[in-house]
Amino acid sequence: MNTARVRILLERCCVFNSSVKAQDSIPIFKDPMDLARQHSLDSCAVDAAHMLGIAAKGEESFRWNEKAVRRAEASRDERACKWLGPLYSNTG
Repeated sequence: MNTARVRILLERCCVFNSSVKAQDSIPIFKDPMDLARQHSLDSCAVDAAHMLGIAAKGEESFRWNEKAVRRAEASRDERACKWLGPLYSNTG
């Protein structure tokens, strides 16, 4: 149930990010990321941090991508680890 709730929140954030100014979506991406971290849903937490990296600009974008990389690298969740390719590309 927690996974479904986090995924729904992430999808809502993505729609908001695509429909409105990306900068305005940053605060709402933090909700699914925090919930995912609370429930050890590494893949969802990495996804949220990745999306924060997309929505943010400049140094803030890089910091979010670095957080996502660290989370994915430390995870035992195979789905979280699959984010590493795109995240390395984003920070490359």
